[in-house]
Amino acid sequence: MKLLGFDIIKTTNQDKKQPEQVNIYKNVVKTQLVRERQDIKKWRNALQSAESIQMPNRSPLMKVYQDIILDAHLNSLIKTRKHLLTASPFNLYSNGEIDEEATKSLDQQWFYEFLNLALDSVFYGFEVIQFGDIKNEVFTWVRKIPEQYLVPEYGIIKKSFGAESVGIKYNEKPYDVWCIPVGNAMYDFGLLNYATPLVLYKKNALGYWSDYCELFGVPIRKIHTNTRDEDRRRNAEEMMENMGSAGWGVFDTDDIFDTLSDGKTDAYNVFDKLVDRSNGELSKLILGVTMATDNGSSRSQAEVHENILKKYAISDKRMITGVINDKLLPLLKFHRMIPENIDAFNFEDIDVLEVMDVETIVKDLQGNYTFDVEELSDKFGLTITEKVIEPDVMKNVMNEYGKQYHKIHIKDFGEFKTIKTHKVLKNGIEILGGITKNGNFDIYGYNIPDDTFTEGQAKKWVKDNGKK
Repeated sequence: MKLLGFDIIKTTNQDKKQPEQVNIYKNVVKTQLVRERQDIKKWRNALQSAESIQMPNRSPLMKVYQDIILDAHLNSLIKTRKHLLTASPFNLYSNGEIDEEATKSLDQQWFYEFLNLALDSVFYGFEVIQFGDIKNEVFTWVRKIPEQYLVPEYGIIKKSFGAESVGIKYNEKPYDVWCIPVGNAMYDFGLLNYATPLVLYKKNALGYWSDYCELFGVPIRKIHTNTRDEDRRRNAEEMMENMGSAGWGVFDTDDIFDTLSDGKTDAYNVFDKLVDRSNGELSKLILGVTMATDNGSSRSQAEVHENILKKYAISDKRMITGVINDKLLPLLKFHRMIPENIDAFNFEDIDVLEVMDVETIVKDLQGNYTFDVEELSDKFGLTITEKVIEPDVMKNVMNEYGKQYHKIHIKDFGEFKTIKTHKVLKNGIEILGGITKNGNFDIYGYNIPDDTFTEGQAKKWVKDNGKK
């Protein structure tokens, strides 16, 4: 829309520095979360503290999360789920039409960082994301407020590490135009809460397995001696010490030394199976499936798991789309980073099919349907070229009236139930057609008079005029 020759919808953004008092991260007393060994009891106590009605405190629970997130399998699952979101194409819309220029303005590092942090709300339960200075129409930084300071039940951010229930109200001015809260504010502690016992059991199993390897993986060395000479005994101990890292001992000849075990050769399975089970449960918790990260037994199972994984991705996209449309777009319009006429954001879901899958679908349907070649090429990214007909020529074939032809067939005889002369052209060419085994009519070939066409001319005519 223009007024006096000027576009009044399009906005121009100026560089804007975030006010110092709005920078929440700078205004809280930062305290490092001390890393320490976690166990089930500490997790239960931390969860009880976070669930408190009077003074909810997430700090102890975040200490637990800080430890379990180091698990390699869990970390990989979280990254996989995030990649399904951040790798998806998207568009901004104005009046139902894609706005290419506005869409490009979101194709920036800060936006992908926002998507990454927003999805953290699924794992931690709740996030507050803050935006930094604006320069050249982009945010110079985007970061989340550390979860240990959040009290979403009261809508505040604590200024210190303690359990007080007073602090910065992120939903009120002037913070609301620089912050976006994401997630369920009422006692939602995310998927990491369910993952915690699985990771802790797994860590214990790996620790005990390591101890088992140390005890039984390398043979224990021992010396039995009845010497009372301290120098000789000390020499024997030094010798054993310098021979390697395996366990050793120096005993009297009358001493009895035993190592107790169950005698099974597959005792490692006790630990291995627990680790596998924990990994499997974590996969189902985060991705809904196991075969997205582990090998499966059949293609049919893989397809089922793939469909479930797609549903998880769709769910995440819908949640993030709601956050962007309800919260991010108004914030961007306030800062004049996108035009006022932008009314929607949406992810573009593209189902990528293998070339073989597309070929199978087209082959199965082409008997009853026609296809737009350009649309197929654009939709699936295929290069589709016209098939060059290489006719099979039988020379000097005589028909029932004694006339000789170049008999050219472009289909396999075995594909047809019946074949007969379909049409005779003015130049004497007979078009042969019939009913195929799938019940459809198709052209089988041509009888081309050899008194008016050479073999080369017959082939060229079929190439230029075939299937008429």
